[in-house]
Amino acid sequence: MSKLIHIDQDYKQWILSISKRFRRSQIKAAVHINQDMLSFYWSLGKEIVELHSEQRWGNKFFANLSHDLKEANPGAGCFSETNLLYMKNFYLLYSPLLQITPQTGEQIAITPQLGEEATSQPLGISEYELQKLYPTKVEGTIPTIAEIESVAQDTVVKPEDNEENEQ
Repeated sequence: MSKLIHIDQDYKQWILSISKRFRRSQIKAAVHINQDMLSFYWSLGKEIVELHSEQRWGNKFFANLSHDLKEANPGAGCFSETNLLYMKNFYLLYSPLLQITPQTGEQIAITPQLGEEATSQPLGISEYELQKLYPTKVEGTIPTIAEIESVAQDTVVKPEDNEENEQ
């Protein structure tokens, strides 16, 4: 750190403000990337299911798809056979929860498929499940939920901070 940061409080506060804004921007970018990637994984899983791909193109479908996608997208590390199967299963697991039904009572019929403990927990994707979906080259570059929460807590304006700024 420069001497200026130790001498001038305004400069120090400005540096802290810039740093917080930068961290917020990083988190927003990571969240946006996660949303886009999950949307892509969902759509690819949906296409695999709706095209009846395994029946249509044989039992080596995932191996062939993986090879062809890796060849067409050399820098992408997310097209392994395992990841493609995860994409299919991701769609199959959550698609029943998003079906539109005419009456609320029909939606309740979906709940038993999730298991007893699921009714007491909020529906969503766990951090572990999300990590399985990360492309291997992106792993470690996207902040964990704990890191995001930590930065979010650091950036929340406390009432006493507002009082100091007003004086």
